[in-house]
Amino acid sequence: MVTNLIKTEFKKRRTRQYIVAVFAIPIIVLMAFISKNPDSSVLGEYQSLVVYSSLGLIVCIIGFTVWNWRCPNCNKYFGKSMNPKFCQHCGSELK
Repeated sequence: MVTNLIKTEFKKRRTRQYIVAVFAIPIIVLMAFISKNPDSSVLGEYQSLVVYSSLGLIVCIIGFTVWNWRCPNCNKYFGKSMNPKFCQHCGSELK
């Protein structure tokens, strides 16, 4: 794959990851609040619905990340790398 195409595709994938993070962070904060305050009546009778929905969304976000966060050249998973400059598997330049 041509270097410019790899960089362009990586930029698209990184942007999608940022968008997903914007949605994931409030969900994680909400889950942390509920786990620290299980008797809180902030959500009332909908608390269990919110918990199960949030867990479902987190599973979907993890699945999306596993699918999306891959090298555009070799299609290997980046792992925990937040913003790699090179692919650790094939050495492709990403930025």
